[in-house]
Amino acid sequence: MRIFRGSPKWNAVLSGILLMYAVCSSDGVEPAAGTSILPVKGVKDSVQQEELQLKPEFVPIRELIDGKKPLKWLFMGDSITMGSGTTFGYRDYTQLFAEHVRMEMGRKQDIVINSGVSGDNTNRLLSGFDWRVKQFQPDVVFLMVGMNDCTINDPKRSVSRKDFRANLEKMVKLVRDIPSCKLILQTTCPILPGSTPEREPQFEEYMNIIREVAKANACPLVDHTKFWCEAAKSNPAVHYFWMGHAYHPNQFGHRVFAELIFKELGIFNPEDPKAYTCRFFHP
Repeated sequence: MRIFRGSPKWNAVLSGILLMYAVCSSDGVEPAAGTSILPVKGVKDSVQQEELQLKPEFVPIRELIDGKKPLKWLFMGDSITMGSGTTFGYRDYTQLFAEHVRMEMGRKQDIVINSGVSGDNTNRLLSGFDWRVKQFQPDVVFLMVGMNDCTINDPKRSVSRKDFRANLEKMVKLVRDIPSCKLILQTTCPILPGSTPEREPQFEEYMNIIREVAKANACPLVDHTKFWCEAAKSNPAVHYFWMGHAYHPNQFGHRVFAELIFKELGIFNPEDPKAYTCRFFHP
């Protein structure tokens, strides 16, 4: 099993550690509880029910899911959303989302589109918006970006903090100009400590800008960065287990992405026998 992009020896070591971890521990990491608005469909356990309450900003999305109208879901972003390379052939988080919503939840007429492109920043997302988003007239758009924008002194990737904020504001407007379309902003996976000096120093500032834009525009936010950092405080090893590269998640990281999205949308139900995507192992 390959879990990290690197030498075979390093992968063998990590695989052995991971096997020991899987045998010795079945504990998961839960995100912070949200504000109580709507219950999670099919969840009976009172403790789990309390942990999975919807935040107010996610209620309109949940109402779409509970409706009968087929939905078009679109994920836009960079290589992390594209699922480039470091999933090693396993499903990325957008594919796990599609499996859960379309098959496990029975919404077979829903369409899930992934328009992520490796190397992209907010400038390219804006210039390609009509092709990658508007033409599909989606009902819900997930936006995960910033890993390339935060790069220091790279003409192909770097976007200043001022322009990054302005670009996000423009994308909020462009998405909302699509009739009845909802936008969900996302932060991304943290960078492995000390691995990427051209990105790491500014990374958290860019994630904070995403949080600020989400708050200012009343956008739902899936804060993966916060969740991963809180998980790493309890067990620093999980960050390494979830990454296939310094700033790209592996298959386990994508499962963690998908699980947090399911929980924020109120559709995480591991008790459902059909919901295999809610029970995938990750360290």
